[in-house]
Amino acid sequence: MDAEKRGRTRLRAKGVSHIEWGPETIDVSRLPALLLSAQTRALMLALLRVRDLCAETPGPLSQVLSTLTEELDRLGPGSVDPRGERVLAQVRVQEVAAALSRLRSLGTIEWTEPVLMD
Repeated sequence: MDAEKRGRTRLRAKGVSHIEWGPETIDVSRLPALLLSAQTRALMLALLRVRDLCAETPGPLSQVLSTLTEELDRLGPGSVDPRGERVLAQVRVQEVAAALSRLRSLGTIEWTEPVLMD
């Protein structure tokens, strides 16, 4: 989930139809629940939070999305904004998962739960 372009992170929500993620453009125009550009901005920032959660706590994507859902429910949609400047609309985890599935540069690895040895 690399969003680097020329050495810096480049993210931009374009209306309700696209998210620029580094050199890629994620087409979210077919997500029926996205009606406002504020939702697209919230989705973009939620993707950034998913990237950070994956780096902080390796594990299955379902676990990362559950953590994101808990944060959004507990702290509100503004919790994904690192600057705390934007007014954000609510975004659902279904839209986050759908946007992730459209991210072509997303890599996956097989995850197995670690076994504790006594």
